[in-house]
Amino acid sequence: MGIVLLEGLFHWIIIHKLTISFVILECVPGYEPSGSGCSICPVGSYKGTLSNDNCTLCDPVSETTDGTGKLSDSDCSKCIFWY
Repeated sequence: MGIVLLEGLFHWIIIHKLTISFVILECVPGYEPSGSGCSICPVGSYKGTLSNDNCTLCDPVSETTDGTGKLSDSDCSKCIFWY
């Protein structure tokens, strides 16, 4: 028997079989694994899937995001450099 719970920022899948049970943690879009939980994607990165993948960085030389927890590479924008 399987039970799926959505709790806060975590997507928990609990699988029970006889006396063996385990938990698979997947982070929601905009969050990446961190220790025993999930942390929001930092500025300059994004993640659009429910997975254990880390956030993907925008081009570190010329792009960033306007905040944390972004979901798509379209959230990356060109930096404006002032000299």
